[in-house]
Amino acid sequence: MSKATNSIGLLLLLLGLCGYGEQTCAQQVTAFPNFDGRTPVEEGGSPPPEQAFGVTASASGENKIIIQFTPYPGFYIYRHRISFDIAKPDGVSIANIELPAGELKNDPTFGDTEVFMKPFAATVTLQRESGSSKNIKLQTTLTGSNKLGERYPPFSKTVNVVFTTQP
Repeated sequence: MSKATNSIGLLLLLLGLCGYGEQTCAQQVTAFPNFDGRTPVEEGGSPPPEQAFGVTASASGENKIIIQFTPYPGFYIYRHRISFDIAKPDGVSIANIELPAGELKNDPTFGDTEVFMKPFAATVTLQRESGSSKNIKLQTTLTGSNKLGERYPPFSKTVNVVFTTQP
């Protein structure tokens, strides 16, 4: 059976259930998870940026941070709108940023631009002064959109990264 047939069957089943019980049709439909286990957003709404654009980070070696980005299905992140900044401590600066190539997209706002529609990782190499803290706060700022062209304003998330060694 094809994916389209399964989707149509599920839709018909859900439509058949609507109107029964105390919940409205919208409440009943949003109670069912998507195929990836996530539940749909509230009727007419978009997920907050924390859900639409997942950001996590971990230390790698003595001076690198690996940042994992996970766009929500149907959303994408603009490559040229990703930036990083050290929030804390003093004595730490960014020496280099490595981002993979994105997919080329003709965007209604930015024209032809690179975007990330799938999970990806960036590497931030740090310059750490001798004796600087093992605890680093890295601020990540990004802008993204959904496939309908609704662009999110810049969104920042600060992640805490703990290195096991000092420089």
